Amino acid sequence: MWKYLFPFGKITQGSNIVIYGAGVIGNQYIEQLRATNYANIVAVADREWQKFEVHDIKMVAPEKLIDLSFDKVMIAIKNDSIRNKVATDLVQTYCVPNSKIVSDSPIFSEKSAILSVYNKAPVGASCFSNAISLAVLLGKGLGDAIISKRFIHELIKEFGNAISLDLYVDGSIYDFIKVLFSDEEGINQINSNETVPFTGTCYNYDLAFYPGYILQMYHVNHESIQKKNSRFASKINQLLTIINDEYLDNTRVIENNVLFSRCKKKGINAYTSYAFDGLFPINDTKVHIPLCEEYKEKFQKLKLPDRYITINFGWGYNGHEDDNKYIPNKIWPIKRYEEFLSLFKLENPNISVVQLGMKESYHIKGADRYVFGENIETVKYILQDSSLHLDCEGGLVHIATQLGTRCAVLFGPTPVHFFGYPQNINIVSKVCSECYYLDTDFSVCYRRLDRPECMWGITAEQVMEAIKDQFIS
Repeated sequence: MWKYLFPFGKITQGSNIVIYGAGVIGNQYIEQLRATNYANIVAVADREWQKFEVHDIKMVAPEKLIDLSFDKVMIAIKNDSIRNKVATDLVQTYCVPNSKIVSDSPIFSEKSAILSVYNKAPVGASCFSNAISLAVLLGKGLGDAIISKRFIHELIKEFGNAISLDLYVDGSIYDFIKVLFSDEEGINQINSNETVPFTGTCYNYDLAFYPGYILQMYHVNHESIQKKNSRFASKINQLLTIINDEYLDNTRVIENNVLFSRCKKKGINAYTSYAFDGLFPINDTKVHIPLCEEYKEKFQKLKLPDRYITINFGWGYNGHEDDNKYIPNKIWPIKRYEEFLSLFKLENPNISVVQLGMKESYHIKGADRYVFGENIETVKYILQDSSLHLDCEGGLVHIATQLGTRCAVLFGPTPVHFFGYPQNINIVSKVCSECYYLDTDFSVCYRRLDRPECMWGITAEQVMEAIKDQFIS
């Protein structure tokens, strides 16, 4: 792949650009722009332009730039002194305004960069037409993405072709997001945030936001939105009024705790809170989860038992990924899992237990099968066929629930009223609960207990009692 990444954040999407330099860097820039359909290449300029030939791209001498119409000139030269001299010559000799010149050092990657930009819409579709351009930043969690999809779906459903929406996602969930949003026709492009940074490009859009627990607006171009679609402008103005009325000019800790308390008082959850008091028709927790047919065969090759439950000793993003030994506070202890499996096998000898997890996951004693390191698309089929999924609140619970599999969900620090699904068996710790966001690090026990009392306080017997009706013949 590429050693030099095109500086997407320096160029407005849809711009007409000239690349100065037909060498290795210039050609890598061309390949990336062709792959992403991010900007239009008017020409490639080089002092030795006659020596080069790039398919379907005009080659010109620098003195011919005065005859071209373009927004930016991107200097694709590694050597600092040469690059700076070119920038000076462009201004003094070739009459190119300094404001149109991008002369930053090329972004070099030690490893070949994988360009993660997926053009979901047909080539040629652009968010810089008459449609309102939207940039949406998604979080790193699978469950968070599923919840966000509901709000995005309602936007697309209501405004259709009037909006053109690009997603910016963490590279770790990039492939999952491509499948998750494969059924949404209103998505124009899906970008890996590491390749095309949201913070560098969001100001090029009419509207840019992050649908976290609290909707965070990064940029609003009121004039452009009003000009393109007055109905959408009215909706966004109402939305901004609601957000401003609810906003607290304080830390994330206080904001989120106030949010959770208000949602509990209103009787709304992570999904329905994005209805914004009826502004959007979101009154349930339903989200369609597409399945990849190609992974069905991989699932079948696993030859899992006819009847099984799934368990998971794992967690999503928590900010401690560099510490392999770190276990977030919301995880049910291994000891409790093993106690549960002993009781479960005694009462349900004909039902197998399949443990899901990453390649390095801990093997819980008592499980019949260990399915570790499988692609999330295969895991979807496993969850869909499961008689019950036992887990803490997390991504697999959200996937399984949306696929129609009932879950027994163990709640300690996370609030069940916000993250729980009514159709699931939600088991809440009786000794301590809901410390989520009392601390800036939501994955630690607020009381700093080595053994978080909330999760240790949920016993195997308590879980068995809660799920017993699930397996009555």
